Parts: sequence; structure tokens; C-alpha cells
Amino acid sequence: MQKKDSKISLLFCPIHSLLLRSNKGSEFAWAYTFFQITSCQDKLNCVYLTGATDIDDPRVVDLHTTTIDADQKTINGDARHSISLAMKSFIWMIKNRFSSLGSRVIYHHFLPCAYQASINLFLVFFPEKYIIGPVQRPLLCADADLFTVDTKTLKFSIAFALLQHIQKKLSSIFFRKAYKIIAITSETKTYLTQKGLDPHNIVIIPVGIICRDFLPALHTDRQTLKLIAATYLLKRKGLETTLRAIQQVVNSVGAPQLHLQIIGTGPQEMALRTLTKELNIEQYISYIGHQDQDKIKTYYQHSHIFINASKDESFGQTCLEALASGLGILSTPVGIFKDAVRKDKNGYLFEVDDYLGLAELIIKLLHDKDLKFQLMRESLQIARAYDWENSILPQYLKLYDDTYKSI
Repeated sequence: MQKKDSKISLLFCPIHSLLLRSNKGSEFAWAYTFFQITSCQDKLNCVYLTGATDIDDPRVVDLHTTTIDADQKTINGDARHSISLAMKSFIWMIKNRFSSLGSRVIYHHFLPCAYQASINLFLVFFPEKYIIGPVQRPLLCADADLFTVDTKTLKFSIAFALLQHIQKKLSSIFFRKAYKIIAITSETKTYLTQKGLDPHNIVIIPVGIICRDFLPALHTDRQTLKLIAATYLLKRKGLETTLRAIQQVVNSVGAPQLHLQIIGTGPQEMALRTLTKELNIEQYISYIGHQDQDKIKTYYQHSHIFINASKDESFGQTCLEALASGLGILSTPVGIFKDAVRKDKNGYLFEVDDYLGLAELIIKLLHDKDLKFQLMRESLQIARAYDWENSILPQYLKLYDDTYKSI
């Protein structure tokens, strides 16, 4: 039995390839937030492996597998960085197997972790008890508009095919040996179960958000329905569906009192601007462009409803941002939106590409001016279930405690 005053030793191996205060990308932000909230827990004795860091903390081990650019903050890693991180983690873990944390250690492979892609060689070959996650399922539709290089020669080369085969085999072993796998959505658990992993070894713990970092939306304008979409402008994100829905609303209502702000840039921006003109809805749409996170929070605060028309999401961090900001949500049933949006409570779901269904929901909000405020209030309540500090961290601590007792 674990003593009440004993500490749980944890090795994050790695916590991510980069651990930076300045990085705002989804997974990188998850890693840094998790470092923040676990490193100050008295009952945890933690060491964090990472490929590069700007954090001055003796518990953070910089394996120097990539570099930090003075202006851009990071240099995007490639396959060589991933292999280097895996090998240097393996060597460090062998050298420090008992010396750093003692003989009773929970190994947590935090990020990156994708089934049949991510590998931790130490945990594959040594009989240690370990946890994997947060795990996302892969996207069902690739972002073809992101690719700018021809990879056909590489893709069909014998060497690449052989390496990919070995990678998938080792990754499958890595996942099957895990004591627990943390899935971030119910969709992810279903995906992993369909791949043959034991559902009893899979726990659902969503990625969280620090609710106190967001201010509730201001409820001053009762007449104009203020809509917002914050996303990278890719085909997969479904902004065309949103624009066609707005046109349908205009055609049905006449001159609706609504306005949509689109936050973000991307390869589809010019095509979307052109479509906006063709649909003759320019007066209802504003393209805001890229904004830093603090500025986006201000836009949330002055909105009523968040719209997500994405064709697919592995997670969807903007859903939690919308909840924490107290926005009602209209979304396709993808990623965390499927779990967090509750009909007639804090929003509504519509099917992928169904601009008529989205238009009906917007019209419903226009006709019932109190409904948007009801949805907004409920979102703030639901956001509590995703708060890193008060909801998500306790679930991790319980998992660590249960795992530690089983060692």
C-alpha cells in the first residue's frame, strides 16, 4: 500500500519533441500546460524528456534533437528529428533507468503518440509499466492543400516501405503492451478498439483548457447575432458550407441581423473570399486574418455563437476555447464537438456539408433572440468538465495513483 506522504515518480518520455513557453500549437500547448500543472504537484516527482526547450528547470531534460530559432522560436522537425528523439530518449532511459527516479517509476509517453506510428523503444523492450496518451485518432481525410512537395518517389521506394512496415509493427507492440492508453475522445477509443486494442485498457480523458484564462462573452447586443469561426483555412475545415449557409439565411430572411467573423489564414483564403463575393454576402462576413491567442480571446468575448463546419477533426481545441468563453456552438459531429455539444443545451450538431441544416439553426437563433444566451450560459457550465486544473488533472492523478499501486 502506498504511503500517504510518498511521492509518485513519473518519467515523461517524452512530454513532446518541443517544450516551449512560447509555442501556441495545439499539441505543443497541451505539453506545456501539462508541464505547468504537474510540475507543481507535491505528490509527483517528475522528470520531463524533450527534444528542445526554453524552460530553465532541472527536471526538464533537453535531448537537443532540434533547435530553437531566435525569431521563429522553433524549426519544424522532420523524420530525422523524430528518429533522433526516439534514439536519444532510449539511450537516456537506459543510462538513468534507476538513478533518476528510483526503482518504482511510472513511465508516461505523453506526446507525440499515434497508433502504428509512435514508438518508444525502451518501453517496447523493457518490462516496465507505462501509460500512453493523450492519443488522437488519425484524420479520415488528408489535408491535400497543405502538401507542397511530391512524395511519390519516396512513398513507393522499397526502403521507405520496409521502414514503414517495421514502424507499424513496433508501434502496435508498443500500444498493446501499455498498462493504460489515454484516448482524448470517445471516437478515439472506438478507433483503437476497432484496431484490436483491449477496451478495458483504454480510458477517455479529454485534453483540457484553463478556464480562468478566458473571459465570458459580453451579452450586450441582443439584436445582432454575432457568429465566429476560428480555424486554419483548409478545405477540410468546411468554411464553404458556412458561407453557403449564410447565403441561404439571407435568401430566406431577407436582411438578417447577423455577422460572421472568420479568424485565421490558410491556403483556401483567396478561394473563400472569392466565394463570398459570388454569393453576394460580403456585408455579412469579415475576414480577420491570423491573430495571436490573446487577441482571439477578445473576439470570442464579443461573439455569441461559434461555428465549426469541419469535415473531420482528431480533437478540435477551438471547441474548448468556445466553451470557456461562454459561446453557444453549432458544429458538425467531429472530434470533441461530438462529445461536448449537447442539443438544446449549449448548441446543436449538423451533418457534414449540410449547409441547409446549418442555415435552419442560424434562422432559429435569429427568431428566438433569447436562445443564444441560454446556449451561452450552458456552455460555461459544460466548460467546467474540461478545466485542466479542476477536472482533467484529477483524472490523471487518479490514473497515476492506480498505476503506482499496481507496480
